[in-house]
Amino acid sequence: GDQSFRNENISIGGDFYSNFKNWKLNATAAYLITGSLQGNYKGELNLGYHSNVFSAGINQTIDRSAVPYCYIYFNGNHFQWNNSFSALHHSRTTAYFQHSTYNISVELFADRMTGFLFMNQNALPAQLLTSLTVNGVIVAKKFNFRKWHLDNRIRFQKVSDSEVCHLPEWSLMHHLYWENKLAKGKFILSAGVRMRYISSFYGDAFMPATGFFYLQQTTKSFSVPVFDIITDFKIKLATLFLTVENVKGDQVTMTPKYPIASRVFRFGVRWYFLDQ
Repeated sequence: GDQSFRNENISIGGDFYSNFKNWKLNATAAYLITGSLQGNYKGELNLGYHSNVFSAGINQTIDRSAVPYCYIYFNGNHFQWNNSFSALHHSRTTAYFQHSTYNISVELFADRMTGFLFMNQNALPAQLLTSLTVNGVIVAKKFNFRKWHLDNRIRFQKVSDSEVCHLPEWSLMHHLYWENKLAKGKFILSAGVRMRYISSFYGDAFMPATGFFYLQQTTKSFSVPVFDIITDFKIKLATLFLTVENVKGDQVTMTPKYPIASRVFRFGVRWYFLDQ
């Protein structure tokens, strides 16, 4: 059949901003009133308190979106499908806290999805009829002792239905480095070690024929810490860097049959251009 379509849409929306002393409130909303995506909407509400050293707040987003066309129709040599799925509804609630004096930040998040789309174990599109939730927390903390620094980031998350959504529960990043200012602060030299860790889970497999990742329940990833050596030399807006990733050369696989590089050397320049 004819699978051509036109994508012309008209939307309405608005923004609201309000400040009172250290409090800030803003809201945005948009709704598509005509076109092939009619009925889609997106809204966001953010309430926060900000001071010189402390900030906290809550954020709420909601949206309805049409199903991506690649999930509806596909005609290839090895896979074909012509589906009819319901629209996707997603809401996300976050609460955050930051304190610059103690170098700590905490974020709580809760995602709720209705009509969640996934590629099943046959590498074909499917839709979850019930709601899917992902709840978690992200904690970041930095320790300083003279010229030594330790950056930490810990993420924990829990999925309500791990049969259709595969995510690791734990994700850790720790970066220990020495930093020194040279020539009265004109140059900054830093060198250290970074450790990355993701807990074991059933990472989605890859199907080259469609370009999609799909569910699999046979191969679990290994929970192996990955170590990197990082050296930076900063000159104003430019940074010279030399990085050795996966120093131990461990075979770490998140996607079955596609391990990360055993050991990688990277060097170059990062240059930030600012309009001053």
